[in-house]
Amino acid sequence: MPDLEAHLVPFLLVAFRLSGVFMLAPLLASVMIPGKVRILLLASLALAVYPALPPRAIAPVDFDLFTLAVAAVGETLI
Repeated sequence: MPDLEAHLVPFLLVAFRLSGVFMLAPLLASVMIPGKVRILLLASLALAVYPALPPRAIAPVDFDLFTLAVAAVGETLI
């Protein structure tokens, strides 16, 4: 379980960064694409991109809930 926790925060940050793209890209932000499909596409893309991260980006970081929320907002705005 600790190994999963070490990868959870970096994976979530990748997903939040990609969610910013999904909100602003005209094709992906279209109301013609159902929300569940966009979420599935976002999760699939995050799973595909996550292994390509450099090892220092995956290093475990001690995040509390507030710090994670601030980082998530920052990643979404990028």
